[in-house]
Amino acid sequence: MKPPAIDTAKLMTKEGALLELLATHFSVLVYLDSRRIGVVVPRRLRQPVLALQLGLNLPNPIRDLLIDDDGWSATLSFGGEPHRVCVPWRAVFGIFGDTGIGKDWPADIPQDAPQNVLPQRAADVTRRIQLPMPPLPKSHPPLQAQEKRRTLPPWMRIIEGGKSEKKDPPPGPNPPTKAS
Repeated sequence: MKPPAIDTAKLMTKEGALLELLATHFSVLVYLDSRRIGVVVPRRLRQPVLALQLGLNLPNPIRDLLIDDDGWSATLSFGGEPHRVCVPWRAVFGIFGDTGIGKDWPADIPQDAPQNVLPQRAADVTRRIQLPMPPLPKSHPPLQAQEKRRTLPPWMRIIEGGKSEKKDPPPGPNPPTKAS
């Protein structure tokens, strides 16, 4: 299986890396220091290293993901409960797709973070991009199903039903009568 096509130039900025990896991967892990000023996460998750999973086709869809020059925000589910999350770019130190492809910013890793906090920390992003894509875990739907699935805008929803049941055709001009 071929690795996804990645535009390595877009991986140089945090915003570009997130956009590119979301477009080419089922899910993306964003590594951040949730104690930094401007980060909004549930209080129990305020720690030097927090990895948040984002994706456009996750089982719990993220309908309000906003990515701009200052950072990103979305409503994410923690333990089944939705919470509004805001992450400025200065708090992010790594962004990786589910294949291990991604980018890190070592200068932004908190000093009190564990040693091997990021997957496959390597300075050469292009070397990581050449790695073959590992098989997806069984919990992921097949790739064909992902490609066919369509994400609706937040103001739209699917309403079940609407199909008419098959009915017998109406009787002709002279319906049969019983002979007495």
